[in-house]
Amino acid sequence: MPNAIKYIKFLFKELLGDLVLDKEQDKLRLKPNHDGHEKEFEHFERLKISGHGEILHDVKWFSFDLNLEPGSAEEVRHRTFVGFTGCKFQTQDLENLAGAEIFEYGLHAGIFLRLVNDVGLKLRSDISRIHLEQDLASQHLDPLYEGHDFDEIKQYFEEVFLFEVNKNSIVRDLDEKLKAQYILSNNSSCVRLPFGDVGDGMRELFVEKSPLLFDNIFSALTSTYWEHAFLELYRSIEAIYQIPRMIKLKVKLGDDFEGVPTLNLAKLCYEELGWRPFEKESLKALLSILPEDQLEQLIHLGLINEPEDVGSEKDRMKKIIEKGSTKIYETRNKLVHKIYYYDEKDKDYGEWKSMLRFLVIFVSGIYSHYSDYLK
Repeated sequence: MPNAIKYIKFLFKELLGDLVLDKEQDKLRLKPNHDGHEKEFEHFERLKISGHGEILHDVKWFSFDLNLEPGSAEEVRHRTFVGFTGCKFQTQDLENLAGAEIFEYGLHAGIFLRLVNDVGLKLRSDISRIHLEQDLASQHLDPLYEGHDFDEIKQYFEEVFLFEVNKNSIVRDLDEKLKAQYILSNNSSCVRLPFGDVGDGMRELFVEKSPLLFDNIFSALTSTYWEHAFLELYRSIEAIYQIPRMIKLKVKLGDDFEGVPTLNLAKLCYEELGWRPFEKESLKALLSILPEDQLEQLIHLGLINEPEDVGSEKDRMKKIIEKGSTKIYETRNKLVHKIYYYDEKDKDYGEWKSMLRFLVIFVSGIYSHYSDYLK
C-alpha cells in the first residue's frame, strides 16, 4: 500500500528542492479537501498504474485502474483512466470523446500525488526558482498554516488531461496504449488533415483489436500529408497479404499443422524460406473477400471506371477487383518509389479522401473476416 507521507515528501522535494531546510520538510503538507477528502484518500490507496509512455514527440500518456471497495456496482468499483501531458483538448474534442463513453475527469490531490511520483509529472519549464521561493517556500512559516492549497500546487506542474473510460466504451477492452492512441486521435491539435467522417471510420478500426494494426491507424490519423495517411492504411493491408495463402497451405499440409497459428507459419515462411508475397495478386485475393456492394464503392467513389465489355455479373466483379487492385498498387508504388512520375498531377484532398474512404472499408472487411487468424 502506498505511503501518503512519503508521497507528500516526494511532491514537495520535487517542487521546492532545497528552498526549504531539511529540518522543516516535515511541516509541509497539503491542505485537506474536507468535501472529498475520504474519496481522494481511497483513490490514492487503490490506484494502480497500468501503463505509461511517450507518444507524438513530447506528448506523454499514462493509464491506471481504480479497484474500489467491494459492495458497490461493478462500473463504480472497477474504473479505468487514461491521462496525457504535453497537449490540450478543445471543447469539440471532449464532445467527440463523450460520444465514445470517454469523459474528462477532474484531477484531485489523491490521484495527483500518485502521478507525480509514479508517472513522473514534471515542473513547468517557465516556472522560475524565484517564483517558487516567493510564493510557496515560506507558507509553512505562517502560524495559521493548514497546508499548501492543492489547486495552487498543481499549477506549477505540467498540465494533465485525465479521462475516465466507461465500461460501455468501444475501447474499454483494448490494451493501454491503444486506448491512449484512440483518445489522442480525437485531439484536434494532433489530427491535422481534414478527414471529416473518413476519420471517424478510421477510428472505428481500433476495435478490430488485431495486433497487426498496431500503430498504423494512429499514424494514419496523425499524418500531416495525405500520402502518408494512405501509406499507413496500406501497411495495414500489407500486413496480412500472406494470410489467404497460409490458410490454403495449412489445409494442404494436413492435420499435423492444424494447431499451428497461421501467423506463426507465415513468419517461418518469411524468415526461413525467404517467402515474399506478390503484392498485386495478394491485393486481388483480399479484395475478393469483400461483398459486392463494398466492391462497388470503387466505382461510386470515382477510383475506377465501370468495366466495359463484361459478360456475366461474376465477370464484372472480377474486372472490378482487377482494376481496383491495380489502382491501389499503382498509387502505393508512385509514393514509395517516386520514379518516372515527375509529371504526374498531384491528387487533391477530395481524391485522397475517396481513396482513404475505400481503404477503411477494405481494412475493416479483411480484418473482420480473418479475425480468428490474427490473434
